[in-house]
Amino acid sequence: MNMLLRATINVDEFQANGPLLLNYPLSQDQGEQKGSQLLADVISKLVYALKAEDHYLYKHCYRVQHFTHFLTKALNLPTGLVVRMRIAALFHDIGKLSISNTLLHKASSLTRQEYEQVKKHPMQGAAMLNQLGMFKDVVPMVHCHHEHWNGYGYPHGLQGQAIPLGARVIAIADAFEVMTSPYRLYQGQRTPLEALEELRRCAGSQFDPTMVDVFCASVHNELHAFAN
Repeated sequence: MNMLLRATINVDEFQANGPLLLNYPLSQDQGEQKGSQLLADVISKLVYALKAEDHYLYKHCYRVQHFTHFLTKALNLPTGLVVRMRIAALFHDIGKLSISNTLLHKASSLTRQEYEQVKKHPMQGAAMLNQLGMFKDVVPMVHCHHEHWNGYGYPHGLQGQAIPLGARVIAIADAFEVMTSPYRLYQGQRTPLEALEELRRCAGSQFDPTMVDVFCASVHNELHAFAN
């Protein structure tokens, strides 16, 4: 089974090289090397805290960063931006740690009041990361990953390219992961092709249509290569 599909099934298969496959490009400058190592250490601690608190949420976030990386490669983005996007994807839902597990994993539909509480997680996650100082470029991506292309998302109703690029990429990766996850609470797992069709249906309303086109074409190429 190819890497793209394996990521929707068992995140633990990808952990041979540690919790995050980022391969930080270290500078020759000794001071910058220490800064990069500190960043890696902080990320590792956050990853293990996330895993200890909510293993399901950890697996979801890990797969989202995998699909985010998949799309950033297709977009041929600069390495530094790719690293920041993958960090943002890994911690996009860290704000949910402030929500009780009873509510977060409720088997039935949420009440309006409960949904409003859950909707606060992008702001709460951004606030958590902002306190660490070193994630200033990541915070806006986490803060805005539930904004919609048409302006009807949350928390601020941003529209179009006013939404940070990283947030637009993560939104697509997040939706694809949720739809293809075997752990969906309310609906059955969709095939990758079914998930792509839903992304296309929501392109231009929920999602950046250009990013959807790139992601769908890349997934199709991956599936075609695997079939052959």
